[in-house]
Amino acid sequence: MHIQNTILIVDDVKANILSLKTLLELEGYKTLSATSGKEALKILQLEYETIDLILLDVQMPEMDGFETAELIKSREKTKEIPILFVTAFEKEKSSLLRGFTIGASDYLTKPIDNDIVLSRVAVFIKLKNMQDELRQFGKLLEEKVDERTKELYEAKKISERASRAKSEFVANISHEIRTPLNSIIGFSDILLEMVKKKEFNATFEEYLTIIKENGDNLCEVVNNVLEISKIETGNFEVIHESFDLKGMVENLISPYKIRSFDKKITFHYSISPKIKGFISSDSLKIRQILNNILGNAIKFTPEKGRVDLIISLEDEQILFTICDNGIGIPQEKQESIFEMFEQIEGNESTKYQGTGLGLAISKKLVEALGGKITVDSTLGKGTSFTFSIPYVSGIKRVDSVMTEIAEINKKKNILIVEDQKDNITLIKKFLERRGFAVDIAYNGKEAVDMVSRIRPDLVLMDIQMPVMNGIEATKILRTKTEVKDLPIIALSAYAFEESISDAKNAGMNDYLTKPINKEKLFQTMNKFLEVQTV
Repeated sequence: MHIQNTILIVDDVKANILSLKTLLELEGYKTLSATSGKEALKILQLEYETIDLILLDVQMPEMDGFETAELIKSREKTKEIPILFVTAFEKEKSSLLRGFTIGASDYLTKPIDNDIVLSRVAVFIKLKNMQDELRQFGKLLEEKVDERTKELYEAKKISERASRAKSEFVANISHEIRTPLNSIIGFSDILLEMVKKKEFNATFEEYLTIIKENGDNLCEVVNNVLEISKIETGNFEVIHESFDLKGMVENLISPYKIRSFDKKITFHYSISPKIKGFISSDSLKIRQILNNILGNAIKFTPEKGRVDLIISLEDEQILFTICDNGIGIPQEKQESIFEMFEQIEGNESTKYQGTGLGLAISKKLVEALGGKITVDSTLGKGTSFTFSIPYVSGIKRVDSVMTEIAEINKKKNILIVEDQKDNITLIKKFLERRGFAVDIAYNGKEAVDMVSRIRPDLVLMDIQMPVMNGIEATKILRTKTEVKDLPIIALSAYAFEESISDAKNAGMNDYLTKPINKEKLFQTMNKFLEVQTV
């Protein structure tokens, strides 16, 4: 059936129209009819979208078929409709040429042969349908191309924006690393000159403090970059432990009080009395979040400003609110500041620099702890960050970890396995000043030989070393029955989760990263040594 196809019959003799109409409708075609060229043009003007074929009589009064065809083919909307001329005259060459020149598809001769008419109509209807399908396909293809072009354009814009953001990030990281390095190297040079001249005056301690503070700042930048890497790969975990929240926070804010005082900023801290005793959460991640937000608050608050840290308890959630009256954040930027590499733009903010990682890390860590973080800010007036963590009571514990080692611990022998001379000197001094006896191995092979000979109480093992690395050495030591319980602590500059996992799988008891935190080193050692403390 061809119900979807419509044929326009144009003939000045109604009997001819009726004959063709009956023939075509019996085959399932829909028909329209006109008794003149003018009437046909009017129908086409209204129904051009539905007409698939025109059967056009040649010999008609006022306007013959050729003139009608010329007008049909001259109009943009109707020019693609195929025309079959129907004529009572023989196909003279001149008439054929004229018809085909105008754009006719074929001729039918009266008297009509029904089979020929139906076969010709079927052919041209099929061709018309194929043209329509191709035209529709072309339109769809064009739309798809346009859509894909827009997608590619958007992708290109996103890629360019990401490229710019990462370029700015690299530039900022470079700045954030070089700035503390400048102070570390510069003041180290000054101290070396002072030592040579034996100028041990009051500024000596001041310069050492500057070096230590800038070293801590540099370590924080590196840690933030490593933390982002862990977050992006999913290689970080939440470690729940019981700890005294109030004590942890009061210890954490001590340096911020000093920085606030130096900058003539009022720093206020309060914690709700409802939060009692120990809580269970990841204290290191809470510290990291607070460090990132408090650091920004102090940084972006001008002299004689104010920073508040308020810790409260609402609906079984501990709320940390950090407020400042600094430069503020534009409304349109308050969502994007939690994205990686994003920083506030503008004349005021550019002078503060930064990596653009702190808030992105904080948001991820807060969510990992089961809470959420929000910001409320007014440009030029200040900013308030609030983050929450679930309130879970912890078990009060007595810390057996102390960092001051008693005289009796001189009997404890520590084997340092390290190939870098400066690192050996530093760790050795740390240990000897606390009363430990120290032996040195310069690679994993030496360590394996020395452990069997001197039987140390604990091994501090570097990972990357010549001859034999720390992983291989630990695996060998764990096969020796006489030292299978020997505590081995990794000391490595590798801070990725994969390296930590490899070390523990090899049999190491714990893993510390360089630069070495002296307090953390002794706390970790004390977990594996039965030391007596004062």
